[in-house]
Amino acid sequence: MGDPSTPAASAPPPAEKQPELSNAPPPLLDGIVRVKVPPDKIAPFLAGKTGLFKNCSKETVSKVAALMQGLECAEGSELCSAGKVNDGLYVLFSGRAQILLPGVGGELIPIEQVEPGEHFGEVGALLEKPSPFFILTTEPSRVLWIPAVVAQGLVANVPAVGDALSRRMAERLSALALVQTAPAPEVMTDIEAQLLQVVDAVAAQQKEDARNAAQAEERLAGGAVFHELRDFDLSPSVLSMVPVKLVRQFRLLPVKLTGKVLTVAMVNPRDQAALAELSRTLVSVEIIAVAIGLEDFNSALVRLKLDDSRSSARATSGPRINPDSFNFETITEREDARTDRAAMGDEAIKLFNRIIASGIEREASDIHIEPTAQGFRVRLRTNGVLADWNETIPASTSLKGLTARIKVLAGLDITERRLPQDGRIGLSTGRREIDLRVSTLPANRGEKIVMRILEAAGSTRQLDQIFLETNVLTAVRKALNRPYGGIVVAGPTGSGKTSSMY
Repeated sequence: MGDPSTPAASAPPPAEKQPELSNAPPPLLDGIVRVKVPPDKIAPFLAGKTGLFKNCSKETVSKVAALMQGLECAEGSELCSAGKVNDGLYVLFSGRAQILLPGVGGELIPIEQVEPGEHFGEVGALLEKPSPFFILTTEPSRVLWIPAVVAQGLVANVPAVGDALSRRMAERLSALALVQTAPAPEVMTDIEAQLLQVVDAVAAQQKEDARNAAQAEERLAGGAVFHELRDFDLSPSVLSMVPVKLVRQFRLLPVKLTGKVLTVAMVNPRDQAALAELSRTLVSVEIIAVAIGLEDFNSALVRLKLDDSRSSARATSGPRINPDSFNFETITEREDARTDRAAMGDEAIKLFNRIIASGIEREASDIHIEPTAQGFRVRLRTNGVLADWNETIPASTSLKGLTARIKVLAGLDITERRLPQDGRIGLSTGRREIDLRVSTLPANRGEKIVMRILEAAGSTRQLDQIFLETNVLTAVRKALNRPYGGIVVAGPTGSGKTSSMY
């Protein structure tokens, strides 16, 4: 078709970019009449019947429907002419059409039947080159026309459209290869080359879209490139460079060491506190952060058995917090001074301090002390999972002595062993203030004790430290900004409900 005959009008494209688009309708040929098709009728057709738009969002389909022109075509109308540039992309709304290839002797060779929902005119719309085909209607038909600049904008900004165009052009190339035109092989070669240009143009645009998407992810991750852990050859020597406490606390893994440059994969590479702590811990290397998914990180912890491999080292070296550095609240110290230390023994006092130090160092939420047939056992709940305390318990230490020590510090009655009791223990170590909530429960072999560890400094956190998934964080912020409704915070013990509520 020729040049547009009416002035251009500006309209937004169905994508993120906003170039100026020409929405001028094509000049009408014999047997073609312009008709108005309401966008609310076009949009369901595009979403349900066309391969070009069925995978697009409703917003994109609605914008495209508003930009389309309706053409009523009589039987035998020429929609695209071989050797002429058509200035738009066509979608058959109703009726039928046929793609015809001009032969050497002037005959027209049928290539393909066009059914409702299919598109044509890609060569002129995308490459602005003469069409290699004639396209004629074989019965009264209605056609939807999209300006070339809109079609180019769709390919540039909507990956689903570019993918559909590539697949359809590949199918037409296959159909063209089946047509036998021995007298003029050079004609076929030119047409195939022209169609391949369209496919290459779409593929190049898709690669550009992929690069743009990768850059967008990079910006979203705070400048860090997104990777999967399988991209790296995880070495035990590199993994051991970062303490397991930092691995679990900040959800990161050291994955590659090149010279003095350490690549660290992080669930939240924007966490400046984590990066600062890594810099203080690893002063001899330069740190480069890359982004990984939360599920990828969790599966790596299980697969690499990081806890098991490092727990033995932690057991031999002892807790990093000095158990002798604890300062208990004054009131409990006075209670302790009035209590007969022989009732509990010095071993019980030292053991209690070691248990608390180990729980704090491992960031446990609870400490469970339970009587058993052989004595008692200690378990720590970390990230909702109970694990046995793997340090040696002196044989001379009894559960009664340990229970007495805990009750004294918590202000409980040490002579009451048949009723449950609740209390609290306040302690400090260095600049850290720790609060222990103590609960006792009578059992058949003694008393069960559970201590909840609470640290004031860790109660209040930023939202992005609690909700690490971007979509969850976005949903939470949206819900918080609403004037009504509520947010349900649920999960197992130690999963972060209290931190989320703060």
